[in-house]
Amino acid sequence: MAARIPLASRVARRIRQDYIDNGALAIGDQLPSVRELRKQYVTSMATVAHALSQLEAQGLVVRYQGRGCFVAHEQRPISPDHGPVRIGLILPAPSSSEMMTRLYEGVSHGCRRYGYHLLLSTAENRYRAERAALHELFAAGCRGVALHPAVRSLSEVRDDYLNTEFVGEPIVLVGTALPEHHRAQIVFDNYNAGYEMTRLLLLEGHRRIAFMKFYHQDSELLYRATSERYQGWLAALTSAGIRPESDWLWEVAADFSAGFGASLGEFERHLTRWRDASERPSALIALEDNCAVAVITCAREMGIASPEELRVAGFDNLMIGQAMRPPFPTTVSNFARAGAMAVDLINRQLRTGNADTRVYVLPVELLPRGLEAIAEADAVPAT
Repeated sequence: MAARIPLASRVARRIRQDYIDNGALAIGDQLPSVRELRKQYVTSMATVAHALSQLEAQGLVVRYQGRGCFVAHEQRPISPDHGPVRIGLILPAPSSSEMMTRLYEGVSHGCRRYGYHLLLSTAENRYRAERAALHELFAAGCRGVALHPAVRSLSEVRDDYLNTEFVGEPIVLVGTALPEHHRAQIVFDNYNAGYEMTRLLLLEGHRRIAFMKFYHQDSELLYRATSERYQGWLAALTSAGIRPESDWLWEVAADFSAGFGASLGEFERHLTRWRDASERPSALIALEDNCAVAVITCAREMGIASPEELRVAGFDNLMIGQAMRPPFPTTVSNFARAGAMAVDLINRQLRTGNADTRVYVLPVELLPRGLEAIAEADAVPAT
């Protein structure tokens, strides 16, 4: 079966046919706006922007900040060995999460520092879409790519294309790479993040600490960050002489298509079981801040006081968590630094020609937001 052409590539081809190849627009003429093209081709503005990026990479159009997109003077593909160096970035779709925004900002900053041009591609959080996006970027003349890998199944990891294709090309994996990937990797110390978060809750006096983890009905998917945090949780409890019980593990479905809103029923199920238990955890480490906020909100709607009865912690220091009162513990992973570092590694490989398969581990900062700190902040000074 032939591979399905990505939507952005199909839109790019339609724009080229409708406005450039048939002479509808002359050299130097302006194309319709992104908003107008979105309506014409019944798609999203992000898809149109991606399509225009492909046409720009092929030398068919030029874009000017604040002015729009114009038919280029040279209507032929630009060789990757001439003109500006292009670096690609692949983010999962939708790519509106705060971490991915931070990663984009870091890669963009790194490209500006070296004078590189950045081409952005988004792919569904799926293995095949990621592979197709990589082919597109290198076909568009990219000399290297920073990639936030899609979550993989065990079977995909065993025969991963990253170990057999694009051999010698500078590809840097950021955030969710696996040990089986023989590429340069920039990952975060999520084991220590799970360990330190658990240790913080232990210091607050919690002895029964639940942990939230993914499960998937169809296949065993590998969520590196969550798995490493889970191992850190286990290690911290073991160091404290605590043996976790089976009901301390709160599993939720891994369904990214519908967001965490689809998991509210599961949160209610876990909280109902928690409320009915004779001995129950007094703290929970959620998947990340969005999930922590959802659990806290759900608990309060069920009449469960948080943090008084159930202390909830998250990860990633997202804006939604910063708005919660009282605040809850979280962590900071510097994705902007990781993005800039990825460009540094690509630049080094381009200049030296030497492949890099090292793993670079960045620290994760713990933001305690402990109950004692909250009490001190809320205290009224004596007069």
